[in-house]
Order: sequence, then structure tokens, then C-alpha cells
Amino acid sequence: AAPEFPTSALPRPVARLVEESAAAIGCPPDAIGLSALISLGSAIGNSRVIQPKRGWTESAAIYGAVIADSGEKKTAAIAATTDVVQNLENTLNRKHDKRLEEFSREAREYEVERKEAAKQGLPSPRSPASSRTCPRQRHHC
Repeated sequence: AAPEFPTSALPRPVARLVEESAAAIGCPPDAIGLSALISLGSAIGNSRVIQPKRGWTESAAIYGAVIADSGEKKTAAIAATTDVVQNLENTLNRKHDKRLEEFSREAREYEVERKEAAKQGLPSPRSPASSRTCPRQRHHC
């Protein structure tokens, strides 16, 4: 028999998700754990890499496949973690889109103020772009 998936090696919240999902779905934790590892690696992406030796770097990308017979609840097991990641990504995308809309509105207002200042021979007001940045937060898994 294959060894049991080492959920204790996962971060506690992830281990809990894997254990509780396995119990709820009625499947072994292996597929859920693998899906969790792939999702975590995807979230890290290329933002962190290791360099085992000069000229060779590796990202946190993890590739895996769940192989089981039909009816073994593979889809439900994988969805247990990917749904969590997708919900987080959707939330971050909505926040990002809202910030972009706000920035666009401020840029339009700035352009009107800049043109008005130029007509009156006054210096241009401070650009909204010079006082803020919109951090990149999109993660695709």
C-alpha cells in the first residue's frame, strides 16, 4: 500500500482544508493535498526562485496529475482547493478593477485641472500617478 499523504507537512490551514475536505468528500487526502500543493506553488509563481547552482533557477511551479478510476471523486477533490484559490483571485480582481476605475477617474480629473491651469498660466497640479501605484495582484492558476 502507498504511504499516507503527509498532511502534517502542510501549513496548518491548508492541512485542515485537506483533512476536512477528504472527510466531507469521502476520498483519500492525496488528490486534495496534491491540488493544494499545486495551488500554493502557483500562487508563489516566479516571484521567488531557488538557484541550486549557477545558471540554474527553479520556480515554485509544481506539476501534478491525479490518476484514479472513474467515480473516484477526482474532480471534487481538486475543486476543494482550486475553488478556494479561484474565489480569492476573483476577490483580488474585483479590488484591482475598482482601484483601476478610481485611478482612471482621478486621471481624467487631473487632465481637466491641468488644462485649466495651462489656460490660466499656472503650473500643472500634481499628477495622481506620481503619488500612487496600483500593485499587481492577478494570479492565474
